[in-house]
Amino acid sequence: MSHEYTVRVQARARRNQVTTRPDGTLQVATTAPALGGRANQTVIDLLADHFHVRPSQVILVSGLQSKNKRVQILSS
Repeated sequence: MSHEYTVRVQARARRNQVTTRPDGTLQVATTAPALGGRANQTVIDLLADHFHVRPSQVILVSGLQSKNKRVQILSS
């Protein structure tokens, strides 16, 4: 079973955190810069921690180079 979420990413934030916006979109703030995929990897790690799954269960569906992303969370 899997769930798909819309994620808005804020790179180079003051702290790492995951919050839910009023429209249901997940807001992920990361201290990592958006260079060389570092922010994407941090977003995957933060979402894995947030949903209590392994990072390998978080799949970036679209938005590799965008602030707006679609992610799929695979549950076991």
